[in-house]
Amino acid sequence: MTLLLKITMVFLFTGSVQISCLMLSAGSVMMSCQSKTYNKETNTIANQFTIKESFPNHKTAFEKTDHQVFLYNTAGIKLFTIDLKKYLYTAHQPELNYSSYLHKINDLLYFSPKIIKNSFTFATGNVGTGMGTFSTENVINDLGLLDKGKIEYPNDKGKIGIYNIVYSYNKFAQLLIVKQDREVILENTYDENGHIIESKTSKEQRKLTYNTEGQIDKEEIINKDGSKNILNYRYNSSKQIEKKYNDEETLIKEYQYDSKNQLVSIIEYSGTINKNDPSEIVNHFVKKSYTYKIDKIIEEKQYEYNIVNSSILVNHKRMPITIAEQKKLAWKKLKDQS
Repeated sequence: MTLLLKITMVFLFTGSVQISCLMLSAGSVMMSCQSKTYNKETNTIANQFTIKESFPNHKTAFEKTDHQVFLYNTAGIKLFTIDLKKYLYTAHQPELNYSSYLHKINDLLYFSPKIIKNSFTFATGNVGTGMGTFSTENVINDLGLLDKGKIEYPNDKGKIGIYNIVYSYNKFAQLLIVKQDREVILENTYDENGHIIESKTSKEQRKLTYNTEGQIDKEEIINKDGSKNILNYRYNSSKQIEKKYNDEETLIKEYQYDSKNQLVSIIEYSGTINKNDPSEIVNHFVKKSYTYKIDKIIEEKQYEYNIVNSSILVNHKRMPITIAEQKKLAWKKLKDQS
């Protein structure tokens, strides 16, 4: 007896939702359906902006007053305050998307001047060195976000080279694409709720997942050579990021806040095994601290430490300790120093 099995794919469209159904026919009919939501609004370039926009979950994405713009994430947490008169960008969270494209004053304050000029000494092959001026000219959009940039630089032929940068955003003022001379150098993808779920550059690809509060839960970093890192996120009761770390805790970033919920320190940790002694770990710390006056950073300090302890003193003798104990001891020493 031969059984005839008929397989049919049916695609149904309802608004922005595509439902794909697999129909199996063998005397009777069985239908199995899966839905896929298209994210047209969150991944479509906006040509103009309103003075206020809300995410699909009805939380405010941005709002504009006479001379200020406030940007939020999908959880309703304020990210940036933009002063349209002074071109100042105050960051309210330490983990941001736009900050690398602005001129940094400190970790929480950025500036976007119309023209930046810097003079550098640079190598000119076997000839020696030369002097040149790098000039960046910026154009901002109605919300104070970077719209276009032109970078002039001295090339190796002694002439002026030019890069043209174009920034594109969705209707929620989230960065979508950055192009350099028509080549995409950064591309972000968002889900239907406005959460960034993927970010790609020529060097790496980042994939993000979220918790029920709309906060980043995990970040997967895929490097150009194929190597991967997975980072976990942890938050405090005020919904501020408190810790970012990998499962092995060889990469850790800790954030500390004061009673006003102001960021007062960041500690970055990386631990690498000593190539000459696999029983020893080199614990590298970078600590930044911030001092405030009237809610503004007036001082930023940075310290770097390498702490190596493969043994401890017990009864006047050096006794070896495990890698885990070495890491724990290094953190204790760092905290004691502060």
